[in-house]
Amino acid sequence: MCLFTSEDIHRYVVLKVPKTRALHYYYLALSLENMFTSRSSPLSSILKSLNQLIEEFEYFISGSAMQYTRLMMAHTIAGPYPQIIQSDTEEDQSMKATIYKFQNTVAYEFLKTPTINFQLDYVEVVISFCDTLTRLYDQLASEDNYRYVWMYVRVCMCVCVV
Repeated sequence: MCLFTSEDIHRYVVLKVPKTRALHYYYLALSLENMFTSRSSPLSSILKSLNQLIEEFEYFISGSAMQYTRLMMAHTIAGPYPQIIQSDTEEDQSMKATIYKFQNTVAYEFLKTPTINFQLDYVEVVISFCDTLTRLYDQLASEDNYRYVWMYVRVCMCVCVV
């Protein structure tokens, strides 16, 4: 067993961890937490939301060339809020995630990116992020979600992709 002191962890974070990583983990944890508190949805809806969040997060952290390419391929919407788009097409009922744009700017459906005016503590952010992931996995592993075999298979496929 190896015990690390807080100085060891702080030294590692200062030397090895990119400064933006804490902010990225904060945004992801905040967005996941918001998904849990804002809705009590069936598992299929949670998985679709999680898939969309991951797509938006990947866009957010990608380089500018990749962002430009994905922005060109994004679906144009009539308003700045993709949450209010309702459609009955088969594509919208699938698990496929997409990036939306409004007036050539990405409109996030689930990713929350508030302005933070102070330096985040990386260790505290990682601990909070791990707590949020634990809640996510507990919710996904709930026995109530596996009444049907097809739902179990869908969860396994989604978690393997993540």
